[in-house]
Amino acid sequence: MRSPWSARCAPASFDGAAITATGLAQIYKHVLVLQMPGLFPTWEKLDNARNAMRPKFDPEFEAAGFKIIGWGDVGIAHMMTKGFEVRHPADLKHKNTFFLAGDPIEPMVYSLIGDVTPVQLTVPEVLPALTSNKINVVNAPALAAEQLQWASRLDHLNTAPSGIGIGALIFSSAKLKELPADAQAALIETGKVAGEALTIRIRKEDGAAYGRLKARMTAYEPNDAEQAEWKDLFQKTRQRLKGAHFKPEVFDEAEKNAK
Repeated sequence: MRSPWSARCAPASFDGAAITATGLAQIYKHVLVLQMPGLFPTWEKLDNARNAMRPKFDPEFEAAGFKIIGWGDVGIAHMMTKGFEVRHPADLKHKNTFFLAGDPIEPMVYSLIGDVTPVQLTVPEVLPALTSNKINVVNAPALAAEQLQWASRLDHLNTAPSGIGIGALIFSSAKLKELPADAQAALIETGKVAGEALTIRIRKEDGAAYGRLKARMTAYEPNDAEQAEWKDLFQKTRQRLKGAHFKPEVFDEAEKNAK
């Protein structure tokens, strides 16, 4: 993608780009249902839901002036920390974690735990914040954490997936229509092929990065009781966000396709 976790961008300022959920949500915020915590623990479940929901997503993006010509991913998120383990949600109490501007999900998670200090940061601000101990918790895909050097300041890794980061290749519908019909077809087909190749590559690289971090950090797997606590927290988070931040019908369809 444009970067593992790109900073906020202004979709109207370019003709086409590869962007992550931060940018996608500026065009159609309800696409973030694909990043709901605990909803899609595997790539297979994400693929099933995203493919099933494309007939809903694509028209919304086109109504906003953009065509999705290919989907991609950022990676599977894990909780990484500096100096301590996070086995239970309560282990985040009195800790400092970050969230990206425009993300309604992580702040809701932390508010339900209580006594957590969430710090809103841009992507370039995360590494200095880790270095200065302004934050000590990062919830992110291994590939992003490694490439952005966040992992160099972290030493504990919760092996349970906490969510999946998504992205897509988009192009201005107006600019696309200015092209001859054969060029439009070529661009759309190229985007589809590129999106599929990008997805395969990023998933492979994210898996490799996760293996490296797991070997270097103190890695731990929550037991059944601990995982049940996270499952309950994530379910409560999703219910709080339904209707408040996401259209109930989009939310319900995501949950239906996650089964």
